[in-house]
Amino acid sequence: MEGQEDKVRRLDPSKLTYPEWVRFFFDRPIREKVFWDEIAQYDEYREISEPTRLIHHLQTLCVEHRAIRAAYSEEQVDQGLWAIFATFRHHEVLFDIAIDLEMRIKCIESMYHVFFDVVANMEGDVVGTFYWMWWDYMGQEHCGYSQLPVHRVDRQQTLNAIVRTLAKVLDLPHRGCQWSALHGLGHCNHHPKALEIVQQYLDVHGAQLSDEDRQWVEACRECRVV
Repeated sequence: MEGQEDKVRRLDPSKLTYPEWVRFFFDRPIREKVFWDEIAQYDEYREISEPTRLIHHLQTLCVEHRAIRAAYSEEQVDQGLWAIFATFRHHEVLFDIAIDLEMRIKCIESMYHVFFDVVANMEGDVVGTFYWMWWDYMGQEHCGYSQLPVHRVDRQQTLNAIVRTLAKVLDLPHRGCQWSALHGLGHCNHHPKALEIVQQYLDVHGAQLSDEDRQWVEACRECRVV
């Protein structure tokens, strides 16, 4: 019906400027359904009309992540990150072959700053925070990526970028960073370099690990983590 499309209500955060985008995700009260209560008003909330702008937002979020943590509470940041990745799935643009590959790879590589600048300075266990799941979501999206031959070169290069970045995170002298990186490497779809990196970690640190921890790292090496 003519004009029916105009009646579809859309929520598209990719149209926001970076400061607006940051406030949209992080300047919120802590409440279980705080985002779902809002998106329930719309017919479509995962439409991304400005994917290159969104990549810029994601990269800036990573490079300036310390500033985000300074401006908002830990709970607000964690809640916002879950929404960005799990609810709105903004990271999907990093696997869109219609977007410049170099731009996408630079954004993936910028994720190192999140762990170097913030996670490496955190006390306590990162398990239960979004940082623990960060690379899980990246791996899930990558493994779900199209297997068609036309996509294989692009797919391999994005995966290579993920593995390179995870290797740098794994080198940080912080258990939360190392465990998050191992978790991510365990979702890298049997990438040969990922297997090699995890084995090198076992060779260096295996003797200091508990039996339970060693079994978990071995599961990461074999891509059997969940």
